Amino acid sequence: MSKNTRLSKSPSKTLPPKRISGREKLIAAASELFWINGYESTSPHDLYTFSGVGQGSFYHHFTGKLDLLNAVLEQIASTEINLLEQIDTSVSSPLDRLYRYLSVKRDGQRGCKIGRYVHESSIEKPEVHNPIRRYFSYVEKFLSDNVSAAQQQGEISTSLDADTISKLILSSVQGGYVIARAHGRANALDVSIAASKQLLNNLALPKRG
Repeated sequence: MSKNTRLSKSPSKTLPPKRISGREKLIAAASELFWINGYESTSPHDLYTFSGVGQGSFYHHFTGKLDLLNAVLEQIASTEINLLEQIDTSVSSPLDRLYRYLSVKRDGQRGCKIGRYVHESSIEKPEVHNPIRRYFSYVEKFLSDNVSAAQQQGEISTSLDADTISKLILSSVQGGYVIARAHGRANALDVSIAASKQLLNNLALPKRG
């Protein structure tokens, strides 16, 4: 091979698009339909139509609609818990973590992605109850730990105990969803969350020099 001969570069290879499995399609469809219409109001036919997955494939992946709901709730719970973990690791101030939690983007009229399922009659079944309890237990601990840390670090007053403050914050978020859906006004959730932010503002102590 002569010195002037250049080796041609191999063409760049484009990775083929990831193939979405029938199971993933069903979970995505169910997440949307259950959130919009509710679990009990969504029929198997709705799921087949929306996902493009047939009945045979549905029962290949899930034993039934309740099994699919469990998969949906486990996925949502894991995603939401991961978000809180990211706030804990990326935000240094406990008080700022509480403000960041309250500032997470939410859809008031659709309702909480997990909280809305507590109104379903199937809540008593472990497939539904366990992931919901896992999520809310984590949120309660996240709030309580950060309120306690903020008080210990002198960021907020101890005039109210940490448990009371954390419960007020969680209640403002979940209650705000209910009010927003009841009145059909998404901004009702914003007003409710603003009340929790004002609570923190009132409890905040001057920063130490």
